[in-house]
Order: sequence, then C-alpha cells, then structure tokens
Amino acid sequence: TRAAPPPAHMRVQVRHHSWRTRVI
Repeated sequence: TRAAPPPAHMRVQVRHHSWRTRVI
C-alpha cells in the first residue's frame, strides 16, 4: 500500500528543470 519512490530518471528530470529555471 506504500507508494514506491519515483524512478531515477524522473528525479534527474525534476532536478534538471529546477536548475534550468534557476539559471533563467
């Protein structure tokens, strides 16, 4: 019943998006 953590590729995408938004 416990939700598994997001995949590694999803985590990297979210982190990359944040970094890009910060740079912009």
